[in-house]
Amino acid sequence: MQEILGSRFASINGIWLPANQAIVETRRSVVSLHSVTSDENWPTRNLGTAFLYQTSGRRFCVFTRHQIRDVQSPHHLCIHLSSNRSRLFAACRFLKCGGTREEDDLCVLEMPLLPPEYGHDTPLWFQDQGASTQRDVCEKFFTVGYPSKLTELSGEYKCEGVALSQVLVWADSLRLAPEQLPMLSISPGLVMVPRCGGDYDGFSGAPVFGLSARERVIRFLGIVVRGGRDRLFFIPTPHIDHICGAALQEVGLAAA
Repeated sequence: MQEILGSRFASINGIWLPANQAIVETRRSVVSLHSVTSDENWPTRNLGTAFLYQTSGRRFCVFTRHQIRDVQSPHHLCIHLSSNRSRLFAACRFLKCGGTREEDDLCVLEMPLLPPEYGHDTPLWFQDQGASTQRDVCEKFFTVGYPSKLTELSGEYKCEGVALSQVLVWADSLRLAPEQLPMLSISPGLVMVPRCGGDYDGFSGAPVFGLSARERVIRFLGIVVRGGRDRLFFIPTPHIDHICGAALQEVGLAAA
């Protein structure tokens, strides 16, 4: 890990950690997304990946709109915290979706605080570190997700019976083109779970991170919306912040 990052230390949420530990901590902000159905034979559906994001002092679960197109209510959603714990969004405060353009294919769900009994299973909310500057651009890129190919259902097929494999993928470069979504070029041989086989189905909703060149800060760059065998396209952070801001504004108006 240190060889890939080119540094012994990296900063996440304002805390300096050894590089490999910083990556481990970052991965705690990535969760799998599921829905609870009324089908007795298939009561849980795998919906891909989601990201836990803290901005403006509020906590959100972020994913893409197309992941939940067949979900009837946000209260049917759950995230998976560990091999034997799941968290239903029964107490969710607000669900805000983007528009019809591809860059608006987003949903943000304001999260309640997790109860103390979740203990070590409590995930990490990745805090907004601000955009990189021209003097400190990101030079290393990676994304973390839950490929559908590696998801297995067991037992009674409830959330607690879902077996998951989280995959970290390094990217060679980040391409920016006018009027197009940013694109990651996947690094051959650097997928941490090789049996994924280049199939990134299930990576919708996966966060994209970058390590800044000078300050060695791990920054949140966006959410994966689609991809292929060697590339992933993502919605950049400013669009996500806009949706989160719109959600907070509407919650404020409703409270007033």
